[in-house]
Amino acid sequence: MKITLSHKIALDPNYKQEQYFKKACGIARFTWNWALEEWNRQYQSGLKPLWN
Repeated sequence: MKITLSHKIALDPNYKQEQYFKKACGIARFTWNWALEEWNRQYQSGLKPLWN
């Protein structure tokens, strides 16, 4: 029998921290969309895009 214990931690950011989290999520989304567009561009031009 395997028992897994866990802790739930809730974030309670102040205004400045909340703004930082929103910016970080926006940058991550922008980067993902840019990489996906670049991958599709290379794939459509007949290249074999690599994950890195």
